[in-house]
Amino acid sequence: MYFLGSMLRTLLLFITFLSLVLKTSGLTQVGNGDLVLVSDLDISYDSNVLIRQSDELDDIVGTLYAGLMFVQRERSVLNASLEIGSNITRMADLSELNSEDWRSSFEISYPNNIDSRSYYSLSGGYNETTQANADVGRRIKNVVSDLEGSLRRSLSEKLSVNGSVGYSDQQFENIVAEGIPGIRDRSSEDFDFSIGSAYNYSERLSGTLSYSYQTIEYDGGTFPGQSSDVLAVGLSGQLSPRLSGSVSGGIRKQDISSPFFEDYSSTDPYYSIDLTWAARERTSVSVSGATTTRASANGEISDSKDFQVSVNERLSERSGILASVSISEDDYTGLTNRSDESLRLSVSYTLTVGRDAGFRAGISYEDRTSNSNFGYQRYIADLGFSKSW
Repeated sequence: MYFLGSMLRTLLLFITFLSLVLKTSGLTQVGNGDLVLVSDLDISYDSNVLIRQSDELDDIVGTLYAGLMFVQRERSVLNASLEIGSNITRMADLSELNSEDWRSSFEISYPNNIDSRSYYSLSGGYNETTQANADVGRRIKNVVSDLEGSLRRSLSEKLSVNGSVGYSDQQFENIVAEGIPGIRDRSSEDFDFSIGSAYNYSERLSGTLSYSYQTIEYDGGTFPGQSSDVLAVGLSGQLSPRLSGSVSGGIRKQDISSPFFEDYSSTDPYYSIDLTWAARERTSVSVSGATTTRASANGEISDSKDFQVSVNERLSERSGILASVSISEDDYTGLTNRSDESLRLSVSYTLTVGRDAGFRAGISYEDRTSNSNFGYQRYIADLGFSKSW
């Protein structure tokens, strides 16, 4: 296939050229760290590329990621990491859906020991993603710029406090297809703040108390805005000899404002679960789920509830199988009062080759139902290879 051969040639030329430049110029070492070239090639069959309810279009999709990552070899007082790269996506038949997306991220933390009495971190990034979006039922580009700062301070051997502040800006592009009237681009801003405390019952188990605040506003105020307050209590750490993770629950108060309907408030239960059970020496079972609120590409506020169970079986030191089933519910607040439910099944196989390469293969199925015209079914089978230099 021509498009696959073209991607492989592009990857080979990129790796050869960049490796030659870095090695001959001695730029692979920067301070106390190394510049690492990372790459990932994924070839998949997608039964419903545009996630249509009917008249589905299938295609073979090739995605190549290539980037540079800064990795520290020795810890210093100030730790830093950085990655920048690009995703190149090519379709075998639907070439009009080809895309190129940039990705970048950074994190700075102080001091070098996360268990220090005080710990501070700053992280952020700029990420472009082009993919099928269930909010609008078509393939769009999503551009996210975000920045977050966090801190933790130990007040005693048993008690610590923590807090974080975050901001993100989202741009939704190509929401409406060419030739169809409507708003093509949309943007939103998200601000969140949290503060909490942790009490160490033992070296492996802590009790938590947290409060968080979030606001979502769309550009121009022409779509619903939202603010929420969440108060939660929970447990984190080794809950039993074979069960570890975190679980929390509480209440969430939401205030919705819109130029299209009367403002209103609601109070609902809140939960967040992330648990892993070591069933056997090579078998683990994970359970996760949460209630979240986000800005959606269709200009409505999406209140989501999800739950996932996965089983990870290590076949050897270098290979394993992961199977998962997840369900979710998305309730949209805005013009439509739309409600979606989805079921997703997946299984994947991974194999590590040497210290810096790996293969993977997987298949997934998704069934989404909606009280609007946004339901669909979709199968994806993929093969992937990753390598770093």
